[in-house]
Amino acid sequence: MPAIEIVPVPTDPPLCMAGVKALWRQHSRFLGFFPDGAFTDYARRGQILAAMAPDGLLAYLIYRISDDRAVIVHLCTAERARGAGVARSLVNELKKITQAKNLRGIGLSCRVDFPANTLWPRLGFYAVHERAGRSKDGRMLTYWWLDHGLPDLFSFAATVTEASRIVAAIDANIFFDLISERDQGDESRALVADWLQSEIDLCIADEIYHEIQRHDDDHERTRCRQRCSQFRILSSSDEKRTVTQREIAAIMGLGNSEREKSDRSHLIKAAAAGADVFLTRDDELLRYADEVHQRLGLEILLPAELVGRIDEIRRIAAYQPAKLAGSRIDCRRCKAEEIDRLPERLCATHRGETPGDFRRKLRSLIAYPDRADVFVITDAGEVLALLAFSRTEPGVLEVPVIRVLPGGLSRTLDRHLVLRSVQVAVEATLGWVRVTDSFVTPEIESALTELCFIRIRGHHARCTLRAHGTLDEVLPRISRLDGANAAEAAVFKTEIDRLRGEPTKLGSELERIFWPVKIFESGIPTFGVAIHPKWAQHFFDEAMARQELFGAEPFLALNREHIYYRSANRCGLRAPARLLWYVTKDGDFEGTMAIRACSRLVEIDIGRPKELYRRYQRLGVYRWENVYETADRSLDTEIMALRFMDTEVFNRPVTLAEAKQLGVRANFESPVRIDEGIFRQIYLLGLGQAVIAS
Repeated sequence: MPAIEIVPVPTDPPLCMAGVKALWRQHSRFLGFFPDGAFTDYARRGQILAAMAPDGLLAYLIYRISDDRAVIVHLCTAERARGAGVARSLVNELKKITQAKNLRGIGLSCRVDFPANTLWPRLGFYAVHERAGRSKDGRMLTYWWLDHGLPDLFSFAATVTEASRIVAAIDANIFFDLISERDQGDESRALVADWLQSEIDLCIADEIYHEIQRHDDDHERTRCRQRCSQFRILSSSDEKRTVTQREIAAIMGLGNSEREKSDRSHLIKAAAAGADVFLTRDDELLRYADEVHQRLGLEILLPAELVGRIDEIRRIAAYQPAKLAGSRIDCRRCKAEEIDRLPERLCATHRGETPGDFRRKLRSLIAYPDRADVFVITDAGEVLALLAFSRTEPGVLEVPVIRVLPGGLSRTLDRHLVLRSVQVAVEATLGWVRVTDSFVTPEIESALTELCFIRIRGHHARCTLRAHGTLDEVLPRISRLDGANAAEAAVFKTEIDRLRGEPTKLGSELERIFWPVKIFESGIPTFGVAIHPKWAQHFFDEAMARQELFGAEPFLALNREHIYYRSANRCGLRAPARLLWYVTKDGDFEGTMAIRACSRLVEIDIGRPKELYRRYQRLGVYRWENVYETADRSLDTEIMALRFMDTEVFNRPVTLAEAKQLGVRANFESPVRIDEGIFRQIYLLGLGQAVIAS
């Protein structure tokens, strides 16, 4: 075999891409349908690797990055090159790429009856679990994992839980595409490709049974009903469907013909049930996609669009606080007399918890209001969740109950409740949060992982130390925290030791894992960014919200993650970094012209306004007209989106005059780099732990 070169496949010139597509077509029986546009999207991101010999293409590998893992989409080798180590060379190159990005490992799904299923263990993968695929005969899929050997403490697990899958509702046309061989269904059949099965949960509305009933052939009706059992049927309350129907009627009407009415019924039931995306080939429904997304938060897509944008849509599906903003969420203390009226679904009966044990646990907490609180979260009076805190151990906030009913808001609410637990511990200056509920769902477990909890000895724990200083000053404080048991301390020490080997990431990773810890002299860049009071009140400033007649959206103000739009001029901005928020002057608000908060900048995204708005609408606050104004009312002008997280509000604002006295040489008309020494002084002043000499 001649020398092999592994190279990324460019979109231009098209010669190499043509070879990749030709090789895919030869083996599409195993690889499944793959939209033409998806090849271009992956190549543009540099996620197609080709094994080239002097005489042409030998093999290719397509991969994607999801959270902190890579996923192999295709690995295809020409028959003439098999047995020569070409596949191993491609996987080894992917290992180098993913290790350089500090990813946890590489995963993939493969049918057990495919020849490639015997290849993966030879390349270092091990089988994690199996699940039924969506082939006609329901052949099993194995999920294979290659681990990079990093401590799996604070990041996404090797396996993908049901909690993280995109809920994708399909209309009747897509359903019939998937259960037949009709020619127009090629694009739809991409949805049942093996690599997608761990990423999407294909669902149907019960409207499909009406569609089936209209079929003339008795045998075909029976066959179609039997195939329905392969899909989850979406459900929602009558009230939710009624509200959603009014919204759809306002957007596009409810249709005139029986077919139009049925098409809209599929859409209404998908939106009411909280689906993430609605898949269709219906041109009329696709024409209203933008308006439906803006009003209901539901993406209407072609199947090929979902395949090409899978990672972007997965992030959107996991966290959509904008949905909470339109609800009537209320959080109040639970009373003893209402325990018996709580929904039985809050009790984990399917995992061995009895209703009696569940109620006794709640009563035992409510009986001691001096050391415990039980909160019930409702939407328009309907119970959605329970959250309980207990303070029986010094330095520790215990969370003995955290339950969320499944539904359209559940995944976002999961993250809000976990975040609130961290915030309560920080506000109370407690060093640890410990989630001891034995019945946390996979969805809540995913939220705990995102917020850097560790699982150890049957519970989840997170350090919530409000500390600041150099690395040598902060680390000993973490290890000596009140409430930390030996096992927890050992696990955190392991992670810290790992990070010491990566000095360029050490400071920013410690600030992420141990938020609100701040590590001085760590090399993390800090920028001062101006923000108008009307945005500050929604992002972080409760005092300013109280000055507004209607105040901030209550749940948007609680978000961990936000987006802020500004002009595309970078002014030196880069991520990761810290942001110091300078609230600009406005006569309608008090306390302006001051630095009021500090956040972690995690991403800078530059693009056209419509593209960015669609990408980040899930985070709420901004409406289209606000983004359009930022772009000077031009659809072609690029603007910048700053995605930031983990905002810490200062105890006292640091005025512009004080900032200048400390050495800031700007008025914040544009982002300004803040020296590390000056950041330290501003931060301590904001916490009320320093004064400026007069």
